[in-house]
Amino acid sequence: MEPNYALRLAKLRAAVKGVSAVLLLSYDNDANAYYYTGNEVDPTILLATAKDSLIASLQPENHSAFGESIHYRDAKKELKKRFKALKGRRVGFDDSSPNALRAIKFLEKQGTKPVALGAKISEPRVVKEACELERVRKAQEITLRALAEADTLPNRTENAVAGRLESAARRHGGALNAFPPMVLCGERSALYHNTTTNRRIRRGESVLIDCGATFERYCADYTRTHRNGNRSAAFTDAYNAVEESLRQAKRKARAGTHGRTVGAEALAVIKEYGFELESHKAVGLALGHHVGLKVHDGPRLEERVLRKGMVVTIEPGIYVPGKYGIRIEDTIII
Repeated sequence: MEPNYALRLAKLRAAVKGVSAVLLLSYDNDANAYYYTGNEVDPTILLATAKDSLIASLQPENHSAFGESIHYRDAKKELKKRFKALKGRRVGFDDSSPNALRAIKFLEKQGTKPVALGAKISEPRVVKEACELERVRKAQEITLRALAEADTLPNRTENAVAGRLESAARRHGGALNAFPPMVLCGERSALYHNTTTNRRIRRGESVLIDCGATFERYCADYTRTHRNGNRSAAFTDAYNAVEESLRQAKRKARAGTHGRTVGAEALAVIKEYGFELESHKAVGLALGHHVGLKVHDGPRLEERVLRKGMVVTIEPGIYVPGKYGIRIEDTIII
């Protein structure tokens, strides 16, 4: 199933009313530019007004959904002509893009007023289309299959385990590149988001593995905490608390429910087990976040009412400084 780019262009126009045009640039795998154009090869330029659109790329023959499609080498001349008609007017750009500064400089040079509209441009991506959900599900499948093959036996390094995960993801048809995989053993896992190192994993210390595969640019994000022989009563209680917290939060995560309600449900379980001061919230983490073309692809889970078609993580955790960290995370589709 392929995206309907004419429909996406209509969504863009509806989202950014009040400006004369919208300019999207992609020179570095820009998520919004890719969403609205489907162009796999940078550079890409999209200029959309209320009545027409122009896309410039290295593959103009692939963009029949747009008003006019030209080769990137011809973009400078054509854009100059179009911006002459817009001179002095307001033109929206994506301030959330890595190309934001480039867009500002370009628009100012053309005599137009740049208007930051990143949040509005990104908003249509929050609820996924059926074709996007297909890709997310495949990214989920690849991630879970890679995690199932994780080898955390003693005397392996964190990096060696990460390498096995990456190899498994490739064998299953994706790449483990939603973000650099984290393999954190023992007390290092208490720092919750950390860098994988050459530290050797010892028997009896838990191992936290956080990774996400991509499939056709769409991401997944999962964390599993392996006991690896750690059978202490305190660790077991904390692990059970996180596991139950995840289960109850997922049960609560339904369309129409506010993310705050889901967050409160997760924390209530952790508090009941006596770990409130070591919870994810206590260390400044949200219960989850949106996922899509980027692994952190929108607001925190607790900031929105959930809607059908959203893709979010739920990742309760307990972090005991100097001892261990426990996080169990799933990517779910509402």
